[in-house]
This record gives sequence, C-alpha cells and structure tokens, in this order.
Amino acid sequence: MAKISRRLTIKSGVSALCALGMTGLPAKAGMSPPPISEADLAAGFADRWNLIKSIDLSLKYLGSAAAQQTYPRLGISLDLMTRSLRRFREITKFAINAQTFARQVNLEFALYQVDPRPDTDTVLITGYYHPIFKASLTRNDVYRYPLYVKPRDLVLDRNKQPLGQQTANGLKPYPTRGEIERQNLLTGQELAYLSDPLERFLVHIEGSAQLQLTNGTTRQVGFVAKSGRQYSSVGKALIADGKVPADRMSLDGMKRFFRENPDQIETYLYKNEAYVFFDWADAGGPYGCLGLPVTAMHSAAMDKDIFPPGGLVFIQADLADGPLRQFVLDQDSGSAIKGRGRLDLYVGAGLQAEKIAGNIKTPASLYYLLLKA
Repeated sequence: MAKISRRLTIKSGVSALCALGMTGLPAKAGMSPPPISEADLAAGFADRWNLIKSIDLSLKYLGSAAAQQTYPRLGISLDLMTRSLRRFREITKFAINAQTFARQVNLEFALYQVDPRPDTDTVLITGYYHPIFKASLTRNDVYRYPLYVKPRDLVLDRNKQPLGQQTANGLKPYPTRGEIERQNLLTGQELAYLSDPLERFLVHIEGSAQLQLTNGTTRQVGFVAKSGRQYSSVGKALIADGKVPADRMSLDGMKRFFRENPDQIETYLYKNEAYVFFDWADAGGPYGCLGLPVTAMHSAAMDKDIFPPGGLVFIQADLADGPLRQFVLDQDSGSAIKGRGRLDLYVGAGLQAEKIAGNIKTPASLYYLLLKA
C-alpha cells in the first residue's frame, strides 16, 4: 500500500508550484498540511503490457514540439514528466510481481492526490468508448442522418477553438444542434450517413467512430472541430423531467427510453446545443487530443487547461461490479470533461465497450505520480 504524501490542488494567491504541493512548500504558502491517504498500487499492476504501450505513446508526445510549447505546466517541467514516465516504465516492465512493483513505485515516486475543490466536492469518473456503426457514403431511405465535415463558415482560432460563424455582418454564435439539423443548414458538407439519429448523437459524444460502410469497406472518423455552443447533458435532462430515474440512468437506460419513445428523440437531443464536426481518420485509432492512439483502460480524458498532458494518473474507485484500480495516461480531452473533478476513461471499441462505459459513473480518488527527485 502506497502512502500519499501530498494533495494536488489549485488555489489562488500562491504560485502554481506551491499550490500543487509539489515542492514541500504548501505550509509556507499558508496551507495546512495535506492529509495522508492510501492507494492500492499493487492492484494496478495487472495488464502491464498495455499500460507500457500507453506510456510509450505519452513519451512520444513528450518528445514533440507541441509538448515543448505546453510545458512547464503547473510547476511541472517537461524533464521531470519525461523522467518520471521512463522510470515508471522500467519498474513496470521488470517487476517480478505486483508487490515488488508497488514497493518500488512507493520508494521512488511521490503521489499527489487531485483535489477537485473549488470546482466540486468530489471527483467524478465516467467512461467513453469507440462506437462501431453501419453507414453509407450516400443518402438513401435507410441512411438519412449525416455526419458533417467542418463547415466553411465556422471560424477557429489558432488553437482550433471555435470563435463563431462568419457572416456578412461579422462573427456570431454558430447555429444550435436543432437549427443545423431541422433547417439542413449544412447541405453539401456531409461526410457519411448513419441510419439512426441516436447513433449519430453518440458519435458526437464519443468524438470518433468506426464506420462499416455499405460498399464493404471500414473507415474511421474523428473529431476535427466543435461549434462552440454549450454542451448540455441529455441524461441529466431526462432525469430532471422524470423520464428516467437517476438510479437507472446509463447509456442503456437512455437508449431504452428513446426506443420506447422515438417521438421524443429530437426534443431531448436538441437540448444539447453543441455540435461536433468530423473528417476521415487514419486507421489505428481512435486518436486522443495529443494526436496519438488511445489505449483501452489506460488512456483518459482530463481538462487540458488544468492538468499536465500525457501525465500518469492512478484511479481508485468502486464500481457497481467491483473495484477499479487503474493506471492511466492523460491523453485525451472532451467537451464535458471540464474542471478539477472530472476524468473520462477510455474503455475500448464496440458493443461490449459501450456497456462497460455506460456503467462507469462514480466518485473516485485520483493520484498523479512523479519522481521524488
């Protein structure tokens, strides 16, 4: 069992480095000593070869020009993050069993517990997956629900964040989901067509998909831009309106409601005004926001405006079907994954992954790992 010596937090009025508690200075910055916790690191030793694969992808990112522009982040240098991942990889590869692995990690690494305050009181983790749907490159009576490429009138800044719609009178907010779909505003900019409006919506939520096309080929689509409209949870809306009880809300629960009430699909999907645009992606994905493939159960999405990209995180949570003790790399982002109290775990592709992802929604403890020296 590894002792947790510090709590990862962000507070105003002190430097980021002190606020994170990463140099032993929080007391000098007027903070009380952090509590001591325990993390079951040994349980995270399982599936170590896929973990190593995910570490290698983060190391590839950390060696890029993009990482040099991003770091230092929150007082963490690029050198410290890189050395930490390389040493953790060595320990993971050569440990003879879970106990020696945990003992060595605890000896060489400090663990920093993520404090979600003031954003929220607890950390919430969810799951996402890579859908596999049938689709067509042309519209017909079966395949009628298009995915769109980035619209020509959508203006992005240099960081690819949406600024709005370019009009003759200047920039204005981009149309809502309901306006785009009801008024067919993007006719001529279709990428592919799906047979079900909920399937299309799920591709938007997940940010990527594998499409099994009617011409016999299989292709990947991936996120390229978003409209800039505010994301709203359809699940929360269904709960608020008493359509689905909170204790039964999951992806399966939402799909069941819409199967039984197809006349309400548009009403609820359009409550989420945000819209996502796609393009064909290289095989070998899905890809995270770092431009590299994500690894099932070892890649996660966190808020890149707060946390250091590519970093190593340990998740400790209790799901309905058992404990979750997992090492993951922070390699992705999401429209709904904002603030200190959110993590979205990538669980894989296809129907089985969909069921797993739909059942992950629980409080958790998160710990960042960095070398002590």
